[in-house]
Amino acid sequence: MKIPPATVFFLCGVLFGVSLMLCLGATNQPVEPPRREPVPLQITSYPSGTTGIFDVKTGRLYMYDINLEHCYTIREITRLGDPMRKLR
Repeated sequence: MKIPPATVFFLCGVLFGVSLMLCLGATNQPVEPPRREPVPLQITSYPSGTTGIFDVKTGRLYMYDINLEHCYTIREITRLGDPMRKLR
């Protein structure tokens, strides 16, 4: 059984076209990870070894122990000059 050369060239062209279409289609749409807006935090360390992290958006101050494992108090500021509210 002999296959005509025109059929072989046609099948090779179709195979090349399909592979080219798949390769180009995959590169036109790069996947970007969703961007998150960074949270504005202010970090302060104290001579006693504790660390305070102030969240600007909520006005809360989180105080952590020397190993940064346990949050032992959370305070919230409502207005400058007023005492901070103790949440925990």
